[in-house]
Amino acid sequence: MNMAKSYYKRIKGVRYDRALIEAAEQRIEGKGDGRISESDLREIIDLSKDVKGVTVTELRTIKYIQDHFRLTDKAKSTL
Repeated sequence: MNMAKSYYKRIKGVRYDRALIEAAEQRIEGKGDGRISESDLREIIDLSKDVKGVTVTELRTIKYIQDHFRLTDKAKSTL
């Protein structure tokens, strides 16, 4: 059975934006030193913006990325 992926990803019972988590994962796979750069983070933040602005779930996901992924110093200062 082929089930479509949910828009959300649950981690320890908390709902996050799947696309943003996957974007962060893609930016560290097999490239450089495994950290998210400032430009990578800006791209991820841009992905979170839509017509209605940034949702609570998207903000929570960006915070999750900040807390659980390795960021360069410049990326950390972007937040």
